[in-house]
Amino acid sequence: MGVDVGGREFNYVIRAFCADESSYLLACGEAGSFDEIIKIASTKFAIAGSKARMSVAAIFIDSGFEAKKTVYDLACKYYRKVWPMKGGKHAVPVGVKHFDWGSNEKRRIELTHYDDSTFKEHMYIDKIQRRELPGWYLPKNIPQQYRDHFGAEKLEEKDGKQEWVRTGANHYADCEKLLLVALAKYRSLFVRYRKQVRAAQQAAKGEASDTSEPRPRLEVIVED
Repeated sequence: MGVDVGGREFNYVIRAFCADESSYLLACGEAGSFDEIIKIASTKFAIAGSKARMSVAAIFIDSGFEAKKTVYDLACKYYRKVWPMKGGKHAVPVGVKHFDWGSNEKRRIELTHYDDSTFKEHMYIDKIQRRELPGWYLPKNIPQQYRDHFGAEKLEEKDGKQEWVRTGANHYADCEKLLLVALAKYRSLFVRYRKQVRAAQQAAKGEASDTSEPRPRLEVIVED
């Protein structure tokens, strides 16, 4: 689940990731509070080919601008369920910073920072324009607001350089971008969650579960 924090509301998208890292948009919408986000995240989605059902495994939330303190507090309250992220201009695509947070009980927070331009290009150009594999799929009945948010950013040339320019609200695009960052950074987590799905499917069929786990393929810069 990818969540973008607005002034008084949260926008979210929920995607299902398959074993080959292709993904399908399951839901998107707005919530008036993070308690509502948690409630939505508990929704059970059916798994094709089995009787098993799964809810959101992890929530990746934008912690930029004024949302920082609120998101860090949420990352403490829902430890290892809520993962803060922050975009900007960085020399590497994805990096990690660890720090202690919390007034009563300190938690070791893991903040993922990523290069915004890198993942905008990955989403708009690689996934949408070129339709590169693994597939990044959308339903036929996407809400108009979702479409509008993806049309609110474009590349323009300024002083001989190409820059992303925003022309309107882009919350759903930011939510989707967070999930692409999450897939790149937390590939090992996605592997574990996919194993849970496979185990549920195999259990429903009476088969032995597969315990093999491929190694993550991305190295990141870690700052303590």
